[in-house]
Amino acid sequence: MIGRLISLSDPLNTLHKRHRKMCQAEGIMPALKTLLASPLAKGSSELQDLDILVVDLETSGLDPERDQILSIGMVTIRQLRIPLSSAIHRFLLNSSSVRAETAVINHITPEQLDTGLPLTQALEQFVEQARGKLLLAHGAAIENTFLAQAFGVKSLPLVWLDTMMIEKSLSHNRGNIIGNYTLSHVREHYGLPSYTAHNALSDAIATAELFLAQVKLIFPDTPPVLAPVYRRSVKAMA
Repeated sequence: MIGRLISLSDPLNTLHKRHRKMCQAEGIMPALKTLLASPLAKGSSELQDLDILVVDLETSGLDPERDQILSIGMVTIRQLRIPLSSAIHRFLLNSSSVRAETAVINHITPEQLDTGLPLTQALEQFVEQARGKLLLAHGAAIENTFLAQAFGVKSLPLVWLDTMMIEKSLSHNRGNIIGNYTLSHVREHYGLPSYTAHNALSDAIATAELFLAQVKLIFPDTPPVLAPVYRRSVKAMA
C-alpha cells in the first residue's frame, strides 16, 4: 500500500501518464506526434546514459498567447559533456514582433528576423533535436509554455529539467535562500564565468554548464540518476 502511494505521488509517474494520454489523443500536430513517439526515460536511468537537449528561447514578451518566439538556442549534453558541435541557433520570421524594450535585452533586430525560419520549420528542427532526449532550461516554464502554445497544446508532457528550480531546491535544503535566481547570478554562485554575449545559444550553453555543476553537487560520490534531479525540477514549482 505504501509503495503504491509513493508511486502515485512520484512526479515522473504522473508525467508518464500524461505522456501516454497525449500520445493517444487525436488531432495533434504531426510534428508533436513525432516528438511524443519516443518513450520517456525512467527515474532510475543514469544521466550518463541520457542525452539532454538544453533549450533557450528569446521571446517578444512573457505571454505565450500574445507574444512570439524570436529565436531558439539549443545544445546537447551527452555523457555529461557538452559537445559544442551540437550547438544550434535559429532566428524566427517574426520581425514585426520586435519591441524596443525587448530588443535592448536580447539584442535581436528586425533585420535578423526578416531572414528567419517560419515557425513550422523551426518546430520541425526542434523536434529533430529533441526526440528521445530530456529537455533542460533555466526557468523551464517559459520554454515549455511557449513551445506548447506553438504545438497547439497546454503543456508538453516531456521530461523538463530546470536549473532555476533545482537551485531553489538546493538553497532551501542549505537554509541559504540566495534571493536572485537569474541564470547569471546562479552561475556566479558556482564560480562560473559570465558570458558577454546574450542570446539564446549562449544562454543554452550557460545553462548546460550550470546544470553539470549542480549535478556534481547533488551526486558527489554516486552516479547521477534522473529521479532526484527531476524531483527537484518540479518540487519548487509547487
